[in-house]
Parts: sequence; C-alpha cells; structure tokens
Amino acid sequence: MSLNKVLSSIFLAASLTAAPFAGAAHHEEPMSDHAERAMAIEVDAEVIAVDAETREMVLQLPTGEQLTTKVDPQVERLSEVVPGDFLVVTYLAALAAELREPTEEEMANPWVEGADAGVAGDNEAPGGAMVSAVRAVCTIEGMNRLLGTVTIMDSRGKAHVIGDVSAERIEQLSIGQSVVITFTQALAVGIEKAAEM
Repeated sequence: MSLNKVLSSIFLAASLTAAPFAGAAHHEEPMSDHAERAMAIEVDAEVIAVDAETREMVLQLPTGEQLTTKVDPQVERLSEVVPGDFLVVTYLAALAAELREPTEEEMANPWVEGADAGVAGDNEAPGGAMVSAVRAVCTIEGMNRLLGTVTIMDSRGKAHVIGDVSAERIEQLSIGQSVVITFTQALAVGIEKAAEM
C-alpha cells in the first residue's frame, strides 16, 4: 500500500473516531452517551544508529531521550537512512467511548484489532506510516472526581486509566457500567536530511 493511501487512512480513521478539532489538541463532547478526544504530536528525532540486519533504529528525541524502534519489513529503502538524518515523527491518537450495552456481536468478539501500513514510493523521500485500531467492550471499575480519572477493565482482564475526565462526565457514570471503546492510533515518519533542516 502506498504512503499516501495509508496517510489518507490515518486521517479518515482519526476523523471517524474523533470529532474534528480545529487547532485543539484535545476534544471531548460534553454531557452525552458518547465521548471523543484526539491528539496529534509532531517531533523531530535524530537518527543515532541504524542496524539494517535487525532492522532496528535508535532515535534521539528533543528531550534527549533515546528510543529504539523496529522498522517494518515493508520499508525497502532503510539503507538510505544514516546517522545524522532527522525523522519528522507524527503521532495521532483518538479515543471514542460509548456508554451503552454492547451488541451480541460485540459480546461475542469483545476485543477486535485492525492495522494497516504503507511506505513511501520510489520517487518520494523515505518514510512510512501505520494506523491501528482496537474496539473493546469494557466495564467501569473505578472513578475519581478529584483526580478526574476513570478506570476501565477490558475483556482481557487488563485495567486502563483514562485521565482528564470532567467531574460532570464522571457524575453520569456508575461502577459496572458497560462502555464500548474505540482507540485509533497512527504513526507517520518522514525523513529529512540534516543539511535540509
């Protein structure tokens, strides 16, 4: 799949799972049975090392932290990436929650994952993108109005804490209540030579 198609999928997925948010880093629809939020972060990361054999790349983030990441096998032009190159890394995440009883189909398949990926074409700068989504049937296990958190338990028995939840929203919730969560995330990486920065 081409990078442009995956990028289109990323923005479509983000728009389907989160309401449009012009200029906002976070959006939540107040006082309804459906809540959505989304964020986008873009950072420049310097390539510190590339191992073509293991397909691992070490990136240094603006904070000085180093991150080792595995490069997807679809990326055929990894040899063009060298230490000193800068990657423009964009991370998008969207979360949609519906406070309702799950359907029979959702109960039969309470955890569903999907993913897609693509790489840049031969005439484009090296880069790639990935989008993944999870739809999960969860139950509300805890709430804290002072901290603005809600704890949910997924069908695999794993707990997740959702932060920055308004007190008004928390008042609408109850322990044991079902919630259907859709989480979509995307990562797009573009490479720019250090001399071009």
